[in-house]
Amino acid sequence: GGGKLTGEAWVEFYEKIKQRFSVDSISKLKNLTEEIISSEQKKTARKRGPTKSNQGGKTVSGSGKDFTGGDTNTDNNQNAGKPDTIFDFFKKILKVFHKGNNSEIKKNTAVKPLKTVNKSVNSSDSVIKKSPLEMAYVKGGTFQMGSDASSREYPVHKVTLSDFLMSKYQVTQGLWESVMGYNPSKFTGDDNLPVENVSWYDAVEFCNKLSEKEGLQTVYSIDKSRKDPNNNNGDYDVKWLISCNSTANGYRLPTEAEWEYAAKGGNLSRSYKYSGSNNAGDVAWYGDNSKSKTHPVGQKQQNELGIYDMSGNVWEWCWDWYGSYSSKSQTNPTGPKKGSERVGRGGSWFNYTGRLRPSDRDSTYPYSGCDSLGLRLARSK
Repeated sequence: GGGKLTGEAWVEFYEKIKQRFSVDSISKLKNLTEEIISSEQKKTARKRGPTKSNQGGKTVSGSGKDFTGGDTNTDNNQNAGKPDTIFDFFKKILKVFHKGNNSEIKKNTAVKPLKTVNKSVNSSDSVIKKSPLEMAYVKGGTFQMGSDASSREYPVHKVTLSDFLMSKYQVTQGLWESVMGYNPSKFTGDDNLPVENVSWYDAVEFCNKLSEKEGLQTVYSIDKSRKDPNNNNGDYDVKWLISCNSTANGYRLPTEAEWEYAAKGGNLSRSYKYSGSNNAGDVAWYGDNSKSKTHPVGQKQQNELGIYDMSGNVWEWCWDWYGSYSSKSQTNPTGPKKGSERVGRGGSWFNYTGRLRPSDRDSTYPYSGCDSLGLRLARSK
């Protein structure tokens, strides 16, 4: 029937998700997945009629909004109905699993740096090339962090922050490759595309190397030979010991509080629903308009602080371990002392509008990366 996979594919699929979901055998995974496939195919057949394509001798259902759990709208996608790769198939099934899970940052296996490839990359003709190092000054202040929209964001609590700098643009592939010597991204072809498929560990290394390149003090102390006792993830062995010197003048990841404050417009906030507008399409690349890919940074409307893409395009790593909020007032919080996942903010090209709100939050393992997750830079003032 439709949706059958080879034995090798089931093993690969199982290895990809066993650390995140409560599935303790390939047999259990196969039964559950085939139930999902059957149910989704019936829905799609009722709404759109059958769409099938042949891939390697196996019949798979065509892509569609219903099959992806309603997270993105692919009905108008030019690739809808075309053959899926096994990787695309995995992503669709994962999205259905995610409907019952808090996290929508896709959990992939550990990211391994790619070898440097010498290739010609053209900058977008539709965008004036912008400096990815341009920083916005964010005047400190007090704001209400969180919301009542979901349990992830509750309780709302008072946070006071000092002045800091936030990059106006998400880190681009051009900048990343000039510093790291490789480009890990899935979506390529333009230096101004945001870098993605980077782990949290990759991100902090990038911050230090960029600081060194510009003659600034490095913020992070990184010891790869020692395991972080505050990393509670028992499923993976990569647990670099990393400490942060917040007084250093180099580049770093923003704290979760800094990120939300800047996304809301800081002390210039107009209380928009998204970062810079009440209309998602004005400020964000997301499921309804992205055509299932990232877009060059800075194409959408900026927010009150002159910062772009804080809603959509790619999720952005923050410094903090993920944990529940406290109701107590805080000053310059840096998150829990320990945890198993690091925070990601902002939503991405495949999300629905609810994930684009400045107060929404998600997380994933620090060793993990995916094609919807990148970063933005901050500096202490």
